[in-house]
Amino acid sequence: MIMWTAEELGLIGARQYIEKHAAENGNLQFVMESDLGTFAPVGLEFTGDKMTQCILERIMRLLAPLDDLKLKSPCTQPDIQFWVNAGVPGGGLWTKNEKYFYYHHTNADTMLIEDPVALDKNTAIFAAVSFVLADISVDLPRHNNTYFSK
Repeated sequence: MIMWTAEELGLIGARQYIEKHAAENGNLQFVMESDLGTFAPVGLEFTGDKMTQCILERIMRLLAPLDDLKLKSPCTQPDIQFWVNAGVPGGGLWTKNEKYFYYHHTNADTMLIEDPVALDKNTAIFAAVSFVLADISVDLPRHNNTYFSK
């Protein structure tokens, strides 16, 4: 797991990491982030090819006890855009985040507003996707889908 900061200041942490570690892109199976809130999950956003989509659909079915989770493409999560643009498959939580900016960077932006059930479900999605993609016997293919301008 890799973490960085300063997204709001221009993706400084992500940009710095990819510049220093670009040679490692071939070792990455999937990049994932949660930047748009941990409200009730809808599913996963992703950018990748058809094989990646099929695998992620199977993972979403494994999570059926949580809800009828869906996939949508492309992934619009900002911090992983450099890897996605380089062809690394990527994704992020897709949540019912209509109220995201009610809280984002306000005094109310605390753990007290978290719905523990939604947080648990989002954690389960992150964990299941991470576990399956780390343990799968094939490497996910690179793609040429670009959502973000370079």
